[in-house]
Amino acid sequence: MGRDAGQVMGTQSVLEARRPEGSSKAVPVSKAAPVSAAPPAAPGLLRLIRALAEDDRVGAIGLAEHAVERHVTAFPKADQAVALDILLRDLACLQGFAPHLTGFISRVEGHIDRLHRSLTGGLV
Repeated sequence: MGRDAGQVMGTQSVLEARRPEGSSKAVPVSKAAPVSAAPPAAPGLLRLIRALAEDDRVGAIGLAEHAVERHVTAFPKADQAVALDILLRDLACLQGFAPHLTGFISRVEGHIDRLHRSLTGGLV
């Protein structure tokens, strides 16, 4: 899942613009203050995982795992472990905002751990 994933889901692309709190005017991202030291994994991916967790349908975990795999394979091999680490960090934040999704998020984190181990040859 790349940058277009957010557009497919009907959300605004990270590279377009965002609104400062309390403002009705959009500010281009290049002029906006940075939110954190490292960029989020992919806002569209996190929204998808949260929507799947909230919906609680049969097969949702499989869809979330597939989305994670697609997201990671979009990166060069050398950057995939870092992409997984960033995704784990962002899922931990999501779990803090939505503690009722802990079970679902924990299963996605387990899948990310397995992917990370397969990338490093089980050396983690």
